[in-house]
Amino acid sequence: MPTKTLSIISSVITVVLLIILAVIVFFIDMIALNGVSGSEGGIALTTLGVCESITIILCAILAGKLTTLFITKYNWNTILAVVGSIVAVIILGILFYVVALMLSIGVAEFLFYN
Repeated sequence: MPTKTLSIISSVITVVLLIILAVIVFFIDMIALNGVSGSEGGIALTTLGVCESITIILCAILAGKLTTLFITKYNWNTILAVVGSIVAVIILGILFYVVALMLSIGVAEFLFYN
């Protein structure tokens, strides 16, 4: 199987998993923003949505590139390369989601007190 097909498979699986995680983080942010007014909460949720969208796009690209790198440069097995890149990129995506969640809460707090 050529590396391009494996890169696409890796990217698609990564995007699906990150979208599921993004929905979970979105609901966590809604709980964290309990008590904030609608206008401030809306801006904070928009901030989170933009950060999550950027994270999904960057992680999809990285998953494809990482799969190709694992196969061509390090001569990994194809299945191991796909799984390894998905796991690595999902962990990176979770870290970005945590930063986005903190940024969203910070934006709401900034707007609340100013």
